[in-house]
Amino acid sequence: RGGGGGGGVGGGGGGVGGEESDSDVEEWMPDKEAPRGFRRVVRWQLGGLSVLLGSDTLICRHDGPGGAASIDTSHSSAGYAASGVSVALHDARSDVTSLVCLDYWLDAVMSSSSEVGICLHNGGVVQGYRAVPTDSLPAGGGICTDGGFSPAAVSSCAVSVLRFLQQHCTREAATYWLVRRDGGQELELYDISVLELGEPEP
Repeated sequence: RGGGGGGGVGGGGGGVGGEESDSDVEEWMPDKEAPRGFRRVVRWQLGGLSVLLGSDTLICRHDGPGGAASIDTSHSSAGYAASGVSVALHDARSDVTSLVCLDYWLDAVMSSSSEVGICLHNGGVVQGYRAVPTDSLPAGGGICTDGGFSPAAVSSCAVSVLRFLQQHCTREAATYWLVRRDGGQELELYDISVLELGEPEP
């Protein structure tokens, strides 16, 4: 997916699903400039957990009436929290399912985008564009073919997974692999930083 990357999870107070102000930044969090490999970083408070997210989502920003439009970088004047339109590529031959809407919504919310600009293409040839308000995506945004999703349920599931990771990812500077097998409902976590030969250590 073209959006979110990885990050850290730490303890901390705060509401569900909101960005932190600069005054709330903890010592372990980096400056606004995104680390190498990500266009920007976003700091969140989710269910009492401090979450650091890296994102590669393409954001188109506009300076206002008569102003210039540009593709966002981490060096924008407003930093990673500047608003804009997130850009998503979608194959015009495939349906926009609720999972696709969820993917676009998460990218937009994490990048503080008020709209998602969906670029429809056929084999790389642009067929058209759709501008969809971010807050309309959970209800399908007029583009979803199989209903929508519940942001509250998404937040609840995210908090559950993050707490699981916080409880089990206990080795400093370790690398973990979180996987759900095809058709399965259970998540499996492996510490792959200790791999030499054989199976990952559960």
